[in-house]
Amino acid sequence: MNIRKFLQMYKKSLSISLILHILMLVVFSIEFVQNKSLDIQQVNLKNITNNAIKAVAIDEKKIESIINDIKKEETNKARAMLAANKALKSAKKSKIAEERKLKNLKKEQKILEGKLKKMMVKQSQGLKLFKDQEKEFEQKKKLAKKNLEALNNEAKKIKKENLEKKKLAEEKNKLIEQQALAVVAKYSKKIENKIWKNFAATNEDINKNLSCKVKITLGSLGEVLNAKLMKSSGDQYFDKRAILAVKKSSPLPVPDDKKIFNKMSEFILNYNPKKLVSYQ
Repeated sequence: MNIRKFLQMYKKSLSISLILHILMLVVFSIEFVQNKSLDIQQVNLKNITNNAIKAVAIDEKKIESIINDIKKEETNKARAMLAANKALKSAKKSKIAEERKLKNLKKEQKILEGKLKKMMVKQSQGLKLFKDQEKEFEQKKKLAKKNLEALNNEAKKIKKENLEKKKLAEEKNKLIEQQALAVVAKYSKKIENKIWKNFAATNEDINKNLSCKVKITLGSLGEVLNAKLMKSSGDQYFDKRAILAVKKSSPLPVPDDKKIFNKMSEFILNYNPKKLVSYQ
């Protein structure tokens, strides 16, 4: 509607302008030909009027052509404008969608950055804790190593001391055993002598080829608790004589030391006229 009004106003203004130009031409022509004849003035005036009418007609056609061109141009412009508006709306929608997408991406990025930051903080804390634990472990390891070395040294020292004690104890026991054996041998000899005296007290001939074994059990005071024939000589009289000699010898001489006594509280006596032997 605005374009049409504009064109109508433009057409009216152009018409008025043309008429004014024509009138001015007429006035100018009248003044110019005042001194000429009236006939010539009439002819010129008629020609001018005809030319003006023709000019107006031509101008109207041009105006219509211009108007049509303007209409076409405006129509094309309007179409282009509509297309541009449509494209602009589409672009705006796309822009809004992209801005929204970008906003969401920024939001997601911010969330991810927050999570990453928290993760990095936790990782940093975990790394610090790990380093602290590693440091503490190394300290404990060094302390344990030091303690282990100390324990090994102490164990070596104790082992050495125990070996020395064991060696001393073995030497002491060996010495005690030797002393005990010496005491046992001493009292065994006394026992043999006492029994042999009773065995040979009959003044009877002894068959030196005979021998027997008697197991003797003694009490703590040397009393003979039992005398048992372990191996016969083959001569019953010889065997009885040996048993009787043991019983007559009670109590037999024994040491006061109980440990040494225990070693000889039970022994076997070998009756041999050639050599009287006692042993545990």
